[in-house]
Amino acid sequence: MCEILLQAIVEKLEALEIALLKQSNAGKDEETSNELTKEIKLLQSEFLKFASAFSTNNEKINGLSEDIRALKVNSGNPIQNQVKHVHHFHKEVSILHIIYSLIKNCLLHR
Repeated sequence: MCEILLQAIVEKLEALEIALLKQSNAGKDEETSNELTKEIKLLQSEFLKFASAFSTNNEKINGLSEDIRALKVNSGNPIQNQVKHVHHFHKEVSILHIIYSLIKNCLLHR
């Protein structure tokens, strides 16, 4: 982006230099001064366009910087997945187990 800006500035300055050389060679006629005025206005409009483009890009860069900072903060706290594994017996199975144990104990102690 900067290279494009510099190239545009150099081209505009060359155009101004050519216009100034024409003006010094031809005297101060109106056509040359009008051409020079047009070139200067064109140069001003180009600078305004580049200034607005730079401000837009700066806003985008600031937003990206904030996103990067947020990601750095979040990367310090990794997500931990915890799986809790619990076995559940059905009520019927539990009741049958208790009854079986009682009967077994009663039969063994007889």
